[in-house]
Amino acid sequence: MKVLNWLIFFTVLTWSADAQESHTWQLYYDSTQIYWAKDWRKTVSLLENAERSAISDLGIYNENYLTILNDLGIAYWKARDYDKAEKLLARTVELKKEVYKPNDKEIILSISNLAAFYAQQGMWKKSKSLYIEILSSPKEQVSSDIYVSAAQNLVSLYDLDQQPDSADLLLRRIEGWKLIKPHTLLDYQHQFFRARIYRKLQDYRSAESVLDPLVKLLTNQSDPELIDLRIQTLQEQGILFLETGAYGNAEKNLLKAYNMVTVERNRDYLLTELSNNLAQVYDKLNIYDKALAYYHESLSRCKVSYDDNSLPCTILLNNIAGIHLKENNVVQAIQDYVKVIAGFEKLLSPTDPLFITSLNNLATAYRKNNEFKLASEYLSRAERLLRKNRMENTDLHATILNNIAVLNTADGEYEKAAINYRNAYDIKRGIYGENSVLLLDLISNLAVTYWALNNYQEAIPLFKKSMKIATRQVTYIFPTLNENEQVQFYQKLKEDFERFNTIAIQWSEYDGELISQMFQNRAIIKSLQFFSQQRRQNLIQVKNDSSLNNLVLKLKKERDDLGNLYQLPLQKIETGSLAVELVEKQIDALEKAISQKTSEGLYEKDLTAKEIRWESLAPKLTPREAIVEIIRFRKYDRQNLRKKDFFGFTDSVYYAALIIKKETKLVPELVVLKEGSNLETRFYYYYKNAMKYDLEDGLSYEVFWKPIQQSLADKTKIYLSSDGVYHKINVNTLKDPHTGQYLLEKFDIVHLLNPIQFLEKSPISRNTHHAVLMGDPGFDVDLNPSRERTVELNHFTGLPGTQEELRAIDNVLKSHSWKTSLYLKGAATESNLKSLHSPTILHLASHGFFSSDIVPLNQEAKKEFLFHSGIVLTGANKSLSRGSTSFQNDGIVTAYEVMNLDLTNTQLVVLSACETGLGRIENGEGVFGLQRSFMQSGAKNVLISLWKVDDEMTKELMIKFYQYLVLGNSMSKSLKQAQIDQSKLVSNPALWGGFVLVGNN
Repeated sequence: MKVLNWLIFFTVLTWSADAQESHTWQLYYDSTQIYWAKDWRKTVSLLENAERSAISDLGIYNENYLTILNDLGIAYWKARDYDKAEKLLARTVELKKEVYKPNDKEIILSISNLAAFYAQQGMWKKSKSLYIEILSSPKEQVSSDIYVSAAQNLVSLYDLDQQPDSADLLLRRIEGWKLIKPHTLLDYQHQFFRARIYRKLQDYRSAESVLDPLVKLLTNQSDPELIDLRIQTLQEQGILFLETGAYGNAEKNLLKAYNMVTVERNRDYLLTELSNNLAQVYDKLNIYDKALAYYHESLSRCKVSYDDNSLPCTILLNNIAGIHLKENNVVQAIQDYVKVIAGFEKLLSPTDPLFITSLNNLATAYRKNNEFKLASEYLSRAERLLRKNRMENTDLHATILNNIAVLNTADGEYEKAAINYRNAYDIKRGIYGENSVLLLDLISNLAVTYWALNNYQEAIPLFKKSMKIATRQVTYIFPTLNENEQVQFYQKLKEDFERFNTIAIQWSEYDGELISQMFQNRAIIKSLQFFSQQRRQNLIQVKNDSSLNNLVLKLKKERDDLGNLYQLPLQKIETGSLAVELVEKQIDALEKAISQKTSEGLYEKDLTAKEIRWESLAPKLTPREAIVEIIRFRKYDRQNLRKKDFFGFTDSVYYAALIIKKETKLVPELVVLKEGSNLETRFYYYYKNAMKYDLEDGLSYEVFWKPIQQSLADKTKIYLSSDGVYHKINVNTLKDPHTGQYLLEKFDIVHLLNPIQFLEKSPISRNTHHAVLMGDPGFDVDLNPSRERTVELNHFTGLPGTQEELRAIDNVLKSHSWKTSLYLKGAATESNLKSLHSPTILHLASHGFFSSDIVPLNQEAKKEFLFHSGIVLTGANKSLSRGSTSFQNDGIVTAYEVMNLDLTNTQLVVLSACETGLGRIENGEGVFGLQRSFMQSGAKNVLISLWKVDDEMTKELMIKFYQYLVLGNSMSKSLKQAQIDQSKLVSNPALWGGFVLVGNN
């Protein structure tokens, strides 16, 4: 629903007497100035005493008494005693009309105060009549400033009462009076209202043409009223961006305004609006935790300034119900919407758009609760009221038609659904333009309906269009979000892309371009979160901005503090979970500040990613190379439940391989593996057991690779971008039963996170030769001997072979003029690791872990999976046996901590340990664990292990790897040759195939 913004300018009358002699009433009145706007109850008490004293000393017609009476009315208002406030403000007007001449300034000011009171209480009819009374006075007898202010306030009321046409006519009248002097507060206020009404009339271009220069004019103003107006103008521009789908710009403007107003006092009305509008932005971005937090903040502030059952507070309850609905808390949403409608029935006309919107919202909730009859009844009522109000060509009507179409679909009436979707689409297209992001859901719904009707001629163009809008939205929005927000924002869109894959495969025979779009979607989306974070780090280094660097340092410290809090029992945290919440908020604010400062530059850096197409990759391949993009997705289909049709994802899992070669001309070649569920369960477990028990395995090649290889012809070098179960296996270990060869022998396989990395090759520079080698930690070394000892429990055994490994590698590198730093035993500490600054190569030889049992976490911990994988260094056993009170130098380096390392210029990280490639697999986004964390900290390539590896074999493999690397071979070729050498010595691929190199070389 659209945002309601209440904006009332009103005048507070203050003490104006010039009596020479102090009286009791005057002493009381003067004392109120101390408490005014700070303690309204105390102010009321003092003014009551002043009023009682003044009425006996001065009488009811004395101007000083009338000033006291006016201020007491305002104080009651602010203290939320609305009945007394109304009586006194109205009484002030009556008495002044008896004392002063008609149209006197004092009368007009008191009428303005009463009008503002009625406006804030939602009694807009009474407020309008008072402002009209002011405007009915001859302009010559009223101060021009007061006259124009009254007119502007009336414009605001027309706006609030959903009468933008009336507001526009009044603005034209004001302009015709020519009473406003240029570059004055009234002039700027008029421009503000002009832009606002343009927006309400959906003339977005005109609104922006007024707002943009106005924001600039109000920048760096020092006058408090102009500062307030700048905040409101920033907010208005933010709402304009929000309504037109430019969510990144909307968030930026609204946050700027919000941060400006929080340092001011007595600005509750502004913070109420701003927090509500910020919540709407996060609501649109699917960042529901933030949306809910801002809605609740707005509601709590609203209840300070307004009655709990007032219109503004009821609107906020409606918005909160919307979040409950989107989070599938349907029963709570229904309860909230019923309460909202009851409130609106008392406050609004039945044809008011807000009331109609609430009916539509309740209908949606009933539909989601499978109460289709009730949903239909409320939608029918909403549409009747809307037509009665002649609002057929509005966004609200399009929304109602969309929801009616959803019910048509549930009844299996696809033709009716298509008509309603099409009508809604035409309305929105007319309002927002052909390619607005606000049309995305509607286009998708219409496309799916045509798909159900098997009308591919209508459906295919719509599916393509929805993908074009979705990918554009992601690439524009992602750089402005922090990591947590990116995950939430993408979650809903992810289903749109997954659904498109089903459609593309099903209808590729009609339009091969669908497969091209499928590849492009993946090239842009896959690991987008990771790449934007890594590029942000690179951009920060290039900019070398001191303020930005300070933010980064603060963020690292706060992250360290948060990780420490997550690992403490809550009773040991001084202020309990509130301390955790505070640090989380500080981290969020810092991440947001860094995102805002780098988003523009990050956008420029991502131009290649946004424009990437398979056609730009194919020419860069040699005749013997191919790119294989693996895509995992659930099958999307029509289903029936309780005799109602619905569209959704089935239990079937498909894998698609999109293959690009130099000779690819029309579209990428498609290979579909429809036994995805078996690949992830039965076939994967067979592969693991065959490796573990050294069994002859002919099946894994047949199910995981043979269908793909049939399309590779004579290719020898494969750039493989994996997904799903393919992250868990090393395809080099698959053996072709027909030739007796492993894929290691047949192909050069280069693992990429994303096909874009094919264009971003970064070989190790011959000008930078610095390697840090760390290993053979002293697990039993006590780094904190002052602590009281308890029973010692050794969790990790020593690894003397790793010292041999590192010393041998050290010799190999030094013999080729590399600078090396060797950290062994007591020097292989967490603090030494964290103090490193981007060595060319970082080699860690120790135990790794992939377990939830190593690092204890309290229930406040977020992203707990980042604590379930890590590397173990010196002092780990002592920390584990006694229960460390700090994770910052406990010898256990989790994936969470790895993200804080400085590896921006590191070309290679080698994790010579067990299971360092394991983690939580997020389909389409990769593996969340050590591999991803090291790359997110800046490393370009990471050498990881997929299973427990033999110490002696690992040592030999690593030494051989470096021997080939220093001769000038690429990292992938060096690893391949080392593994080939070992495969000649042992038959079991588990002993040589555990390591995989992931990156861009």
